[in-house]
Amino acid sequence: MIKNYLKVALRNLRRHVSFSIINILGLTLGMALGLLILIFVWNELSYDRYHKDSNQIYRITTNMKMANDEMSMPSTVAPLGPFMKEHYPNVLECVRFTFSETHVFSIGEKRFQERIWYTDSTLFDLFTIPVILGDPQNALVNPFSVVLTESKAKKLFGDENPLGKVIEADNGKKYAVSCVIEDWPSNSHIDYGMISSFVSLYQLNRGGPPVDSWLGINYPSYLKLAEGYSPEDLEKEFPAIVEKYINSHPMAKQFNVEINFSLQAISDIHLHSQFSFDDGDGGSMTTVLLYSAIGIFILLIACINFMNLSTARSVNRLREVGIRKVIGAYRKQLIGQFLSESVLLSLISLILAVTLAEILLPEFNLLINQNLEISYFENWQLTLGFVSLAILVGIIAGSYPAFYLSRFKPVTILRGKLKLGSGSAFFRNFLVIFQFVISIVLIAGTLVVFQQLDYVKNADLGFESEQVYVVPIRGNYIEGHSPVFKNEIMKIAAISQVSLVSSFPGSGAKSITPMKFEDFDNNEEQTIQDYRVD
Repeated sequence: MIKNYLKVALRNLRRHVSFSIINILGLTLGMALGLLILIFVWNELSYDRYHKDSNQIYRITTNMKMANDEMSMPSTVAPLGPFMKEHYPNVLECVRFTFSETHVFSIGEKRFQERIWYTDSTLFDLFTIPVILGDPQNALVNPFSVVLTESKAKKLFGDENPLGKVIEADNGKKYAVSCVIEDWPSNSHIDYGMISSFVSLYQLNRGGPPVDSWLGINYPSYLKLAEGYSPEDLEKEFPAIVEKYINSHPMAKQFNVEINFSLQAISDIHLHSQFSFDDGDGGSMTTVLLYSAIGIFILLIACINFMNLSTARSVNRLREVGIRKVIGAYRKQLIGQFLSESVLLSLISLILAVTLAEILLPEFNLLINQNLEISYFENWQLTLGFVSLAILVGIIAGSYPAFYLSRFKPVTILRGKLKLGSGSAFFRNFLVIFQFVISIVLIAGTLVVFQQLDYVKNADLGFESEQVYVVPIRGNYIEGHSPVFKNEIMKIAAISQVSLVSSFPGSGAKSITPMKFEDFDNNEEQTIQDYRVD
């Protein structure tokens, strides 16, 4: 039966070449765009799910109220993670990070600027991290040991074995390479190329509260909970901990600080994070939904186009339907025949769509500022999704012609007395109108977005931005000698003025400080954003 369906379907494709080409090209374009959007959505929804037991991993977040200001941060105090692991049996593991520091490092005569993070030795116990060189269990045990990603190791040492090699920072500390790991996947919110041991922090003068202080909210921390244990149950323990270790602190009382901790599933971090002082660029569930809607609309347009063409050509196949019914074909067999033809067209379109998607992928990556790849064998679920999408599109696109053509009685068809009712014409008109509505909405939305981007690009910022450049100063040595750096820059003839600032306009304040002002009502404390400029 299936063999006969395919044979007839191929025969019809050859007999009606123009019709087949138009339908295939329409489906190909719609499916290619749909595939690109599917790859983007799949990547966004798969963030951090590659870790073993990812459904048991949570990040501790902090909500802080201070005077008239409230902030949510993707970090917490350093002692909290180890405290939870020690006192609560359902907390199986914890890992802490610090926000990145930037130093000027040197390897022999080679000098370079890099960002470095610090983390616990339990990093490999909580996260799934493939190791290339070194012992992961001891990689972050000793002070100033450092783990490099494969690309970072190649950048710094070329083809040499980096294990045991020393990297010296501008603060005089020497870091020994203890391990090389694979590069973090593109769907990971963690992408740290240079990670040193957390115990190194006790030998560094970083300023601010000590590492063991319950007031320094500078440490992104992750917990792995026992399977089946509810994070809400653990969150109920946080208020008592805050009351005992934070609210009782004199500084907390002085500034009237209110702190609450909560847990965020690691799979929610990329799409559901709106935090102050976040160390990275997150995604947006709104964007995912918007792209998904656009992809569905594009596929609907392709399907409607297929339906209209097939229905318009239906008169030419009525005699075939009549003869098949006379010789004993059941309606379900005719439906199967027409659906198999549309699915075959869809599968042919899929092959062409995948090829077109591969061609368009680099430009699509530029558009969305990502580096997506189509890995057919590694992500077999995505490949299965492609094929399933093609079959679904084929069924949807061929459903109306299949059910519409197969319902007529053979005697009416063969006597030539069949008159196509107004219902089919109404349905086709409705599909055409719906197709145009979707197209107009997409075009109008594109124009609005273009105008908004043009406005953002050309809006008056309130200052003359032409020929003004920002040079980030990173590294303890350069920051400590910034006036000297400024004087050296001023010696360049092409530069007319130089100013040192803690942060450039739009990038956020250097710090937030609570203050009291005598002229304010009730002398209430206010939080002030602190920018330092010369």
